[in-house]
Amino acid sequence: KGLFVISNLESQDFRLRAIRTWLVLKQFTIHQKLVITYFNTRPINIDLIFGKYDKIIPSYLGLNMKSKLKKNSTFHELEAGHSLLYKVDEISKIINSRPL
Repeated sequence: KGLFVISNLESQDFRLRAIRTWLVLKQFTIHQKLVITYFNTRPINIDLIFGKYDKIIPSYLGLNMKSKLKKNSTFHELEAGHSLLYKVDEISKIINSRPL
């Protein structure tokens, strides 16, 4: 826990970039109703991929969204936290298992 913070926030340059990013993202809101309407009116396969231990974007938010999608959606909960990029093999399998 906290490895990202310890290893990356030691440099002043990275701290400034992180603060700027967090300030911008703080204002970013997703209009879930619009997103759900968009996906429900198009034949798009959706894979909702969440980390089981993610405290930043908890997996229950994905389950909530899945419950509002009519079809073509699959919820995946990986044994991970917020750093899903380290699960590239598992995510590749999920993506490649979908028909084109």
